[in-house]
Amino acid sequence: MKLASLVDGPLQAVLFDFDGTLVDSVPDLAASVDAVLAEFGHAPAGESSVRDWVGRGAWNLIHRAFEYAGASHQADAAYQRFENHYQGQCARNPVLYPGVAEGLARIQAQYPTALVTNKPMAYTQIMLDALSLRFDAVLGGDSVDRKKPEPDMLLQACTLMGVEPRHCVMIGDSSNDSEAAQAAGMPVALTRLGYNHGNAVELAAPDLIYNDFLELLA
Repeated sequence: MKLASLVDGPLQAVLFDFDGTLVDSVPDLAASVDAVLAEFGHAPAGESSVRDWVGRGAWNLIHRAFEYAGASHQADAAYQRFENHYQGQCARNPVLYPGVAEGLARIQAQYPTALVTNKPMAYTQIMLDALSLRFDAVLGGDSVDRKKPEPDMLLQACTLMGVEPRHCVMIGDSSNDSEAAQAAGMPVALTRLGYNHGNAVELAAPDLIYNDFLELLA
């Protein structure tokens, strides 16, 4: 398995980002962002813009959207409204990327797995239930003091699973995941299908870049 070749020694566990790695959640996020913008009297940002803004948490997403709208002064109030919109929207149209259902099942048959996402736990759990996904450890952006790109979430997941970071692999889509993994001392694989703030994944200097999830199992 290609994943196992990334570690020096036995692979003990695999950690996953969520949005942009396992699931394309941008359509639901964009619908919620545009609903909040409309509520405050602004034109929609659209899905392509939101796709470049996701990855650093909902607070940052709304601030980017309202900066785009020329109304940064409204962002804090809009964030409170966004939470109301997104809680009802977040599980309407989540779509797993090609190969994820099969590949994740095969990985979980051999190794413990963790989900480490900057998305708050409330939304994360709603989406996991809708997609019928389960992990040995699940940490959201409000599970630790510092979100990715800090390594706290990854290290906490390793502690919960009883594994050593250097014997784990992080699977993600952005510089957030790469920086967090490198700081935690674990190799990282990034997909080209995700978001990465609109930048090429090569710039995040991962140990492996893949196009299709099943490449990880080759």
